[in-house]
Parts: sequence; C-alpha cells; structure tokens
Amino acid sequence: MRLLPTMVYMDFAEKMRSLKDEFDLAVSVFLTDYLNLKEAARAELNGLFNEADYPTLAELSTKFGVKTAVLPFPDASQFGVELPANVLITLKSELDQHVLASIATANEDLVRRLYEAVSQMANRLYATGNVRLDVANNVRELCALLPKLNFSNDPQLTHILEQAKTHLAVHTGADLKDSRVLRSQVASKAQEIEGLMAAFMGMQPEPMEVESDRSLQLRLVA
Repeated sequence: MRLLPTMVYMDFAEKMRSLKDEFDLAVSVFLTDYLNLKEAARAELNGLFNEADYPTLAELSTKFGVKTAVLPFPDASQFGVELPANVLITLKSELDQHVLASIATANEDLVRRLYEAVSQMANRLYATGNVRLDVANNVRELCALLPKLNFSNDPQLTHILEQAKTHLAVHTGADLKDSRVLRSQVASKAQEIEGLMAAFMGMQPEPMEVESDRSLQLRLVA
C-alpha cells in the first residue's frame, strides 16, 4: 500500500486506466495467438512436447488481471465503536501510532527515490568522459512529482525537495554537457543534498564510485 493525497487522485486514476488498457490489450493479443504459439512449441520440441505443461485457453485467461483498491486513511477520532473507555483509548493510541508510522514510511520512500536519482546524477557528473543529455531528467521528473506526494507537508521533506528543485532540476542535460565548471558545481551541490536526505533517513551517504572526487572537482573548477 502507498499513501495517495486526494489532490493527485485524478491524475493517478487516469494513469492507471491508461496502463490497464495497455495491459489488457497485450493480454488479448497473447491469448489470440496462444494456440498458434502452442503448436509452434509442439514442432520445436520435436517429441518432447507435453500437453499437460500447457493450460487451456480458458484456464490461461484467468491468470491475468489488474485491480486497484482505494481505501480511506484511518482517523482515530472517528473510531466510535462501543467498547469500554480504557480499551477504546488504547485502540485509538495504537491507531495514531500506526498512522504516524505509515506517514514516516511514505516520506522516507519519497526521499529514498530522490536520493537514488541524485546519487546517480552526482556520480555521472563527477565521472570522466562524455555526459549524456538525459543526466538530469530523472531528478527533474521526481522534483515535479514528489511535492504532490508529501502527504503530511513535512517541513524537512519540503526543504529537501525545494533544494533539489532549486539547485539540480533547473539544469538541463545540454547545459551540464557543455560546461565542465557547471558540472562540478552541480555535482558538489548534489552531494550536499544527498547529505540532507541521508540525515532524513538516518543513514550515511554512499561514497562516490569514482576516484579522487575532491581532486577531480578542483581540477574541473581550475
């Protein structure tokens, strides 16, 4: 399960409908060609074909499906069952703790997705050789999406997303490809933002997988 703010539900529903239509079409094409594929397998296996290995078309059609379910987010204040007061207090407390834990997990998941993208971006900018034009695309896309998923408007998460948007997402791959100095500056800022995200998740930033990062940065600036 994931937390979904109501403000992006319509976008989510439309995208899911599109993906389901694409999936259903692929299944339909496969099922239409299934018997032909089965006969081709019979010929290719040259005597090793086993009819029992292949479900019937009717059986196979039940093996595919896509379904989503949207559930309301729990609210302890609306927990109004008829129970003894002390039991109800305990249940509401447990529910509140579960809600807080769910929000914390959701926020950490957002930061982890951005952390991986920023880390990859920094590594590619620090590395020698040509920089691909799509180097900033993933970070830019996440910076556009993740603020909408900040379910609790967590101020620390908001700050991280703003830093990434302001200092990383504003640069295109063409800008970074053309300027070694800009690549160095953006890579350094990406490392700084990585540190913010690592602190949010309670972990240490992973070291760059390139040699002499600091000396390389100084050489690029020079």
